[in-house]
Amino acid sequence: MRYWSQDESRMGLHTIQRRKLTGYGIKPQGKVQLEFTYLWLYGAVYPLIGASFFDEFTHLDTVCFEKFLELFASGDPEDLHLIQVDKVGFHNSLNLSLQS
Repeated sequence: MRYWSQDESRMGLHTIQRRKLTGYGIKPQGKVQLEFTYLWLYGAVYPLIGASFFDEFTHLDTVCFEKFLELFASGDPEDLHLIQVDKVGFHNSLNLSLQS
């Protein structure tokens, strides 16, 4: 049995927000970046031996989490893996199919 810790993180470009100084009643002018280019990195680590498994996804939802679990399980299907997750709603969604 292996005990893993799992989490997700968003990687990529975020909106630039800076203050602009202007006179009273004058609207500040400058470039505004509204484009979001990012991906979600799903990962699991096995701290006892330092093993890890990571994969990139486009969304943070049940479909991508289920695909992550499929890819994770296909790496070593003979072992029993216990994965600790946080309380995000899609980790225990009713739409998540649990196959053995």
